[in-house]
Amino acid sequence: MTVVMSDVTAGNAQLGALAAHFVDAGRVVPGLTVDPNGRARSWWWPLPTAADRVAVASLVTDASPEAHVRAAVMLAEAVDTEVRARLADRPVVIVAPRRNRRDATAAWLASLTASDPWLTLAPAAVDDARALATTIATWVHSGAVDTSRVRACLRILEPLDGVDAWPVELLAQDATEPSMLVAASHVWNGASGFGFDAIEELLRGLGRVARLAPELAPLLDEAEPSSIELPGARLLTLVRDRVDALQDAGIGVLLPSWWGKTGRLGLRAKASSGQAKAASASAATSAGLGLEAMVSFTWQAALGDMTLTSDDLAQLDEAAAAKRTLVQLRGKWVELDATQLEAILAHVDQLGETSVAALLRSGLGLDGITLDRQLVDADVAVTGVDATGWLATLLDDALHRTVTPLATPDGFAGLLRPYQERGAGWLLFLGSLGLGAVLADDMGLGKTAQLIASVVAEPLGAPSLVVCPVSVLGNWSRELARFAPQLRVHVHHGPNRAHGDAFTAAATAHDVVLTTYSLIARDAVDLDTVAWVRLVLDEAQQVKNPSSAQTRAVSRVRAARRIALTGTPVDHEHRQPRLARIRTRVPQGIRRADRARPGSGRDRAVAARDRALRAAATEDRPIDHHRPTRQDRDH
Repeated sequence: MTVVMSDVTAGNAQLGALAAHFVDAGRVVPGLTVDPNGRARSWWWPLPTAADRVAVASLVTDASPEAHVRAAVMLAEAVDTEVRARLADRPVVIVAPRRNRRDATAAWLASLTASDPWLTLAPAAVDDARALATTIATWVHSGAVDTSRVRACLRILEPLDGVDAWPVELLAQDATEPSMLVAASHVWNGASGFGFDAIEELLRGLGRVARLAPELAPLLDEAEPSSIELPGARLLTLVRDRVDALQDAGIGVLLPSWWGKTGRLGLRAKASSGQAKAASASAATSAGLGLEAMVSFTWQAALGDMTLTSDDLAQLDEAAAAKRTLVQLRGKWVELDATQLEAILAHVDQLGETSVAALLRSGLGLDGITLDRQLVDADVAVTGVDATGWLATLLDDALHRTVTPLATPDGFAGLLRPYQERGAGWLLFLGSLGLGAVLADDMGLGKTAQLIASVVAEPLGAPSLVVCPVSVLGNWSRELARFAPQLRVHVHHGPNRAHGDAFTAAATAHDVVLTTYSLIARDAVDLDTVAWVRLVLDEAQQVKNPSSAQTRAVSRVRAARRIALTGTPVDHEHRQPRLARIRTRVPQGIRRADRARPGSGRDRAVAARDRALRAAATEDRPIDHHRPTRQDRDH
């Protein structure tokens, strides 16, 4: 196994990996402390976000205040050491030195890039250093996650009919009881119930809002800010580009319940068995998904699975002419891009031709039908396929193949429990169709083991890429070494990680490559040099926001199979929106038209797919002695 990490991580891999994560992400800030004896020391401190709480908490050994202090000191020292180790190879001058300047500020700036963090100060400069340390601490605190009782919260509401003005309300939210929301106006007049400290806390949060989301800065111009209206274009910028940063800074954001649930505008291919050339139903069924027979189809405009009418398209065209970016269509809000709509309108009712295999792949949500340059440049998606006759039968067959549980494979150093055998069998089954998979269940029930077993059972002759949070990087290394010691594993992490040809050579020489979400966008060029046989996203809720840089980077990774692992079980209904966003990272999407049969109002292929995914993503809750015990959970 090849593990690439700097010297600071040698003593404690988890601590070192977490420190490297903060440095890689640029979430470090300079600091200064002065002890009671007047000795001043410069620091590079970590700046955790709300998303880092679990990883940081894993460093705490017990619930005592002393344990929390120890963990904070250890992490601060590790981050400081990591930064200085990286700066040692790069001559960096933060501020050019001024001749004859020997004050505390100059000494502090110089020490930040030195291997020795201690400042050399004249006795008269110690008081200046203490004042500087206080100023720096105040500045650092302004960018840290707010730990007060009350936090600022933004709630986005729908506009009035025909008005392109989206209200954004400012609320005060109880940090420990998020369901407790109070209008900002009640805070300003002292009627919030949070006490008078809430005014200062809400103002501090509002300052962060204005800094992270310039669209909302006009709130600061009001004597008692309570709400602001944004046009659709600016609202999209807020939701796409600012929400993650706001939430990381401890600002609550409440989006409309339907946000993210509407399908995207695109094209659907409408085909029937009568449009296939030189292929019979029996021949098609026997040939399976590899048919090269050509099929004619017609493009239809669609919003997700919903086919759009000429009236719908006229409404969208009118909205685009008015430069609207959000428009309500059949009771649903649709994000509108004028270039994309123009390309869709140019292709509606046009005839196309493709192979049966390509049509089926598009129907399964994979890359299939070749798109022309206009559609590619406009980023128009094929949202699905409407099929009848034996083409629809082929789509059904793709979902109804027999699934066989995977008995513990040779080379797997462990014993799969029955529910794990079913899960691993589903991973192999979906992979054989070229489909992605979502394996969702509570922590500790063996998702990692099921994935490793599927890799052992079906090596596929090329490397698999596993992307995970930095906090579980070490666990993946240990689990692979434990359950499949014969697999060659390369850890792509740390400042000394390989790049360019060296990375390509290292990756292709191993069976599994481990990396972290913090590097998936940063090292996208390196990762793109390898044709991965699998892309595995552990803790896949990390890519729930489709507009984040790391989510977009994940979508661009070339991989034959995509698998998402998450601790959000499918049967947790209140978490369905999050799971739905995770599902968009793996291929999916089948619709069939079969109006001749009873019950055709419900797309049976979609229903079958959903049942299949539900079965694949849960452990099926056995009620016998096969239910895993606590000892089994590290499998």
